[in-house]
Amino acid sequence: MSAPLAGQFQDHYVVLGIDSNATSEAIQMAYVTLEAQYHPRTGKTPDPDRFQAIALAFEVLSDSATRKMFDDLRPKDKDGPPKFHAAEFFEALTKERNRRQCILCLLYDRRRERPATGGLSVRHMEAMIAAKPEELLLSVWYLKQRGYVANDDKSNLLITVEGMDLLEADIPDPADILPHLKATQEQAPAAETIASLTNLHAATESENPAVKPVEQPVSPAMRRMALALKK
Repeated sequence: MSAPLAGQFQDHYVVLGIDSNATSEAIQMAYVTLEAQYHPRTGKTPDPDRFQAIALAFEVLSDSATRKMFDDLRPKDKDGPPKFHAAEFFEALTKERNRRQCILCLLYDRRRERPATGGLSVRHMEAMIAAKPEELLLSVWYLKQRGYVANDDKSNLLITVEGMDLLEADIPDPADILPHLKATQEQAPAAETIASLTNLHAATESENPAVKPVEQPVSPAMRRMALALKK
């Protein structure tokens, strides 16, 4: 969406991709995500016109007084009552659960590597996880409401003790988590690696000693990756 022409109405909520009852935190996160994408100098896909619209939307909605004025002037919904998108909803349920676990895995790994300052910014999270901004917002919102993640004084996301306990009590299957990572050599292993880690996960979780990985041989590096998820 480009910047509106003079005298033309711009729905700031639509521009930022958020709901009209979004929290201040959600507005901030949406702006940071879109800025990283469309900023004329530093964005991944620079778009001066679109960023102008984004900056205007954030300026209006980030201030409670101007936001109230905009809400009062904003046209009411003329499309009738909300609709339930059943097919999309039920398909999204499993993905949302796995995405939340993926975020916890990334934050746990960061804390494990950097015990004193183990946090990730929203930009880092967006660069690592294959998700739309609104999907990432929903996942982070849920994790924060549950107390599984928190923000440090620089607004970086941190895993909490409760988040670590949750992962350790119910260790996720790598096959559910790794597909949510963006495809880079370091972050998203090849399909055969995922299969091997999944087999190793099943074997280590089973109380039956007869259960062993059968599809792919597990290298020491793969075993370390799987064990890292259990720590």
